[in-house]
Amino acid sequence: MESPLSERLRSLRRRTGLSQLALATQAGTTQRHISFIECGRSTPGRALLARLADALSLSMEARNQLFCAAGYLPPVPAALSAPKYEPLRQAAWHLMEQHGFYPALLLDGHCNILGTNTAFERLLLQVDPEARLWTKTCPLQPNLLHLTFHPEGLVRHMVDAEAWLPMVWHHAIQQLPDDEETAALLRALAAYPAVQAIQHDPVQAGAEAMVVERYRVGMQTYSLLSMVVRVGTPQDRTAAALQLSLLFPADQATDDFLLQLERGTHSEEAALVQVVGDRRAANAARR
Repeated sequence: MESPLSERLRSLRRRTGLSQLALATQAGTTQRHISFIECGRSTPGRALLARLADALSLSMEARNQLFCAAGYLPPVPAALSAPKYEPLRQAAWHLMEQHGFYPALLLDGHCNILGTNTAFERLLLQVDPEARLWTKTCPLQPNLLHLTFHPEGLVRHMVDAEAWLPMVWHHAIQQLPDDEETAALLRALAAYPAVQAIQHDPVQAGAEAMVVERYRVGMQTYSLLSMVVRVGTPQDRTAAALQLSLLFPADQATDDFLLQLERGTHSEEAALVQVVGDRRAANAARR
């Protein structure tokens, strides 16, 4: 079954005149894997997707489009694409990756998602194996509020959402700046049933100081809590609005689950490296 990624990758490969084997060789993978991607039978990880973009010599815009087609966030968001933000961008990405196998997101002042670490992407794939959450909930601009409250978003997988979702909503809208973008965002969110149900509900006095979000993945329930860290400096308006949302497991079962996701990914990558290495060794022996 073809996907937006399979169609785009095949088109880009043919436009550059590369065969599947040539692209696979340059990207450090196998021709079979490229074939599976172009047929919609496989979705590459961010690392392989970046190597494919390099092999195809894609521009920043085309690279971002390729990542979006795969269901990932663009590697270089427009808000941080200016050269002056390079040190800040690198620092934010470094902090997210240093969060290890715990999920992390980089947000701007309107809760637009500018980046995530691989742990967050692995978690989303468990919630939505088809990797379509971005295109379903916020196709134009990835946004945490759309991702959360959209009828096809995370709200579908929440456990006891009515107990803590109002606090999440009211806290979020209190942090939004008073501008036209916020007004447009709130108008769009107001159409969602989950928002309509809580929009005018006051947060109860004595509410818990720490909100634990619970999600159902398969037959299991996992619990997460978040810590928000400001990234930018007050000298620059764009930078000052940046914040990191760092997610932590709220119980041992969730900690074990996140660790298993990382170990499973590493096992798949190791197996792929071994396949590529064996093939190259066999080719060298035949020469």
